[in-house]
Amino acid sequence: AGDLTGALSALSRPNRPALDAEALAGQCAAAGLQVQSVEGLGVFTDLVPGIELDRPGALAALFELESAVAAQPPYRDIASRLHVQARRPETGQGPG
Repeated sequence: AGDLTGALSALSRPNRPALDAEALAGQCAAAGLQVQSVEGLGVFTDLVPGIELDRPGALAALFELESAVAAQPPYRDIASRLHVQARRPETGQGPG
């Protein structure tokens, strides 16, 4: 959000937690959740100039491109955001 000094300070902190796909999956597992998928959001979207999106079909093409690479490393890993879907494991017990 423009706090470059704060960002630099956060990077220099010892033992700072990693904020990557593996760390998020580990946090889900620690909470007792099973990760269903990890996808990157904004792999290319943040790089495309807005004027380019005014062209006919550009938004649909960008959506298709983002969808194609969302779960694939290294694209997922360089995305500006990560989306994790996780759920509680099924217990095998039905309603009582």
